Amino acid sequence: MSRTRNSKEDSDSGPNQGHLQLSKMIREGRSWSGRERNCCFLNTADGKFSDISAVSGFDFIDDSRALAVGDWDGDGDPDLWISNRNAPRLRFLRNDAAPPGSFLSLKLQGDGESTSLDAVGARVEVQEPGADKRPLLRSVTAGDGFLTQSSRWLAFAVGRNSAAVQAKVSWPGGATEVFAGLKAGGRYELIQGSGRGKAAAGTASLEATKPTTPAASPPPRKSDKARIPLVTQLEIPDLPCKDLAGADKELLPGRGRALLVNLWASWCLPCLEELKSFRDHSAELKKAGIEILALSTDGLRDGNFKLPPKVKRFIDKLQPPLNTGRATANLVGFLQALHDNMVPLNKPLPLPSSFLLDSSGRLAVIYKGPVTVEQLIKDAAMGNPGRLQRSRNAAMLPGSVIDHPVLVSAAVENETALRFQYALNLDKLGFTGAALKQYRVITSMKPGFTEAENNIGLMLLRTGKLPEAAASFQRAISLRTDHIEPRFNLAAVLDRQGKLDQAAALYLEVLRLRPDYPRANNSLGIIRARQGRKALAGEHFRQELTLDPGFAEAHNNLGQILLELADNKGAEARLREAIRVDPLDSEAHMNLGIALRRLGKPADAAKQYLEAIRLNPRFIEAITSLGQLRMAEGKTAEAEARFRSALQINPRFTPARVNLERLLKQK
Repeated sequence: MSRTRNSKEDSDSGPNQGHLQLSKMIREGRSWSGRERNCCFLNTADGKFSDISAVSGFDFIDDSRALAVGDWDGDGDPDLWISNRNAPRLRFLRNDAAPPGSFLSLKLQGDGESTSLDAVGARVEVQEPGADKRPLLRSVTAGDGFLTQSSRWLAFAVGRNSAAVQAKVSWPGGATEVFAGLKAGGRYELIQGSGRGKAAAGTASLEATKPTTPAASPPPRKSDKARIPLVTQLEIPDLPCKDLAGADKELLPGRGRALLVNLWASWCLPCLEELKSFRDHSAELKKAGIEILALSTDGLRDGNFKLPPKVKRFIDKLQPPLNTGRATANLVGFLQALHDNMVPLNKPLPLPSSFLLDSSGRLAVIYKGPVTVEQLIKDAAMGNPGRLQRSRNAAMLPGSVIDHPVLVSAAVENETALRFQYALNLDKLGFTGAALKQYRVITSMKPGFTEAENNIGLMLLRTGKLPEAAASFQRAISLRTDHIEPRFNLAAVLDRQGKLDQAAALYLEVLRLRPDYPRANNSLGIIRARQGRKALAGEHFRQELTLDPGFAEAHNNLGQILLELADNKGAEARLREAIRVDPLDSEAHMNLGIALRRLGKPADAAKQYLEAIRLNPRFIEAITSLGQLRMAEGKTAEAEARFRSALQINPRFTPARVNLERLLKQK
């Protein structure tokens, strides 16, 4: 009977895939908004709006996210700050549409009793002189945009009117108050209960403010070159590579010396110039304790590694601490994934690219493009500084780092999340030991990280360390009682330990907490089948298929149960559906062969057995079943060959041995 695989991938299906794909798209630098330009609409005062995006200068192609409004230059009218996902990360748009002095600026202050001091929720109605003038309305808000807090100053476009205007304030507590004698171009504080506007500092200078020429906003210069010092320095495992002759070797970080892993190619002129610089400064690099491993990427795509004679002569003359070799596809894939894990914009690595590992084997700096020997020596001398110093080293601007408990907590959250993704990548690339080490680092930094504890258990389960795996799952359950996945995984451990009743109880608990949990009914059905409760097992398989009709394993398991219950027609239907969903399921082909033979269709049964054997040449049960069919048909020579083939795979396989002995006695 097919067994459900317990793996992290099972929990990444469903709606979560959409989030993962969207995150991947963003990391690759693609536009979340489809490169739609920003929009600006003008209220035409007739119940309609007019699109003035182009004439306003607002229609940037930026992938914009947040908009903050405030009178930044002090001329009375509202200016705009826009934050973007792409460059420029921040834009300032100064409002020069109206002449200075044509706006009225008001800031409200509540009494602290019926209204908060910030006057959040207060509504202001400004009435200009003249019967035909419509009132202007504004409200004080605590936040008015995505990740944005605009200024609490309210701006009203009253024009350059010499006559005074009045503002009626409806306070959140229910009171209404009128403030008269307000003039265009002024800045006033309206304090609840005072009945008059208090002129704010700087009012007199507003009318004298003169607009300046706006700064040019050229597009940022494109470049593949970057130096990326890292705040979180990840431990790098031993990585496979080759020497220039093609023999296997290993990249071994953490041997007490800094190591620069350099990727280059023979056709890349900057790469060769960089290698020449390393060669010419080999004495300084050796004195600084820096080893360089220059790995050629030639031939990675087509497998045809051949250096041009001139380049080969140049490489042959390189001396330690500069060593050479060939990069493998797995090594480049690892370094690309490492870069993508650390750098938000996941672009292919340029050539040359280099990775500086400190003396303990931790990744300290990524260089995209050539690096100077002076910079390399300076970076290698950093050693292993603390988190605050690493933050200073990684900052693009000078300044100080605030060491506050809230910021420390945020830094831990960020580092553990980054390490978790790194551990997932390590596991996916086959570096199981390194991935397990990362998960343990995570749980030491943040003991409540249940996903890391659960993944430790999964890795221990895969390596057969069942007691240790069970302990990890139990810790994950104790950390977060609503976390279902460790319960499911702990049930799998108990199943493998032969504790079927305890495993079944846990699967039932999973289904109580989440009736649609994937694979839980299938796993429970397998246990019920092993307990001999076949009818109940069939019900669980049916329930799994109700939730996921495309789950081939459950179709096969139900078909097998129906075979055991002698419902051969029902078994045939289920097994054909299993094969339709997964034509490569050799077990389903064998089981369908059994059903067809029972239904009196030996030729069709033989075809299914042969397909099962083709898919899995060592499928001893299918080989033996085909031998039994041939023996029943009187084809003794083929039957004998099938039984002997099965016994070559497993000499102790009883059905094949018994049938062969019976066949030989009949001769």
